[in-house]
Amino acid sequence: PTVRTTVHSMNAEPQTWIRVRLVLVVLSALVLGACAADGPGSPEPESQTAAAGSATTTAGASAEFVAVDFDFAEAPAELASGPAQFELDNDGRVVHNVVIEELDDVLVVTAQPGQTAVGTVDLTPGTYTYYCSIAGHRNLGMEGTVIVG
Repeated sequence: PTVRTTVHSMNAEPQTWIRVRLVLVVLSALVLGACAADGPGSPEPESQTAAAGSATTTAGASAEFVAVDFDFAEAPAELASGPAQFELDNDGRVVHNVVIEELDDVLVVTAQPGQTAVGTVDLTPGTYTYYCSIAGHRNLGMEGTVIVG
């Protein structure tokens, strides 16, 4: 492909140049987001559902979530009621978090790419929906349920 560069006079209004740069930044972010979502290794929706929720955790123990782009590769299926420590290992290329819908969308923990973070939440018996609230991640399948007994 041929790349063309156009040079414009710097005599244009400064506000125009700011707008042009802002549009270029937004377009670049959208293109990069689309590439990450459609790139190799992006899981199919069926594998996202099947992968999440294979561990059982007891009260006071750590509930491990492993986030990758755009999936929870590991997440607890069951937890004992009481305080639960959520450990989020972010093996992805973008920031991820864990939010609990039934607790008024409380943000439990956030982890930057390549980092592990810990948050604590008190859970009563019931079924809870967890998800990643970063823009677009839930729609790409970063959600699941955990049963608390």
